[in-house]
Amino acid sequence: VIDLKQYVKPSPNHLARVKGRIIGEGGKARKNLEEIGNVYISVYDDYVAIIGDYESANAVRDAILMLIEGRQHSTVYRYLDKVMSQIKRRQRLSYWYTEFR
Repeated sequence: VIDLKQYVKPSPNHLARVKGRIIGEGGKARKNLEEIGNVYISVYDDYVAIIGDYESANAVRDAILMLIEGRQHSTVYRYLDKVMSQIKRRQRLSYWYTEFR
């Protein structure tokens, strides 16, 4: 769970802008983050909750923090795509090692 008040100035306009960046137009940004990261994201009040496995949730958390900092959405998606491919590669290797030992 990310408390947006910790990262945003105490102005309601700043909070609304950051929530808008996370959700995106028509929920598009949130949907992209959920699909790339294989997680569920809930934005409610001043909080963003991420539900998923530990590694994926941490990667999406980092991506959301990048959006809060003001990075472009395309940069964040590229970062998350790269991290998720690394996570999947590690998972495949761990399955391989457990099967053949």
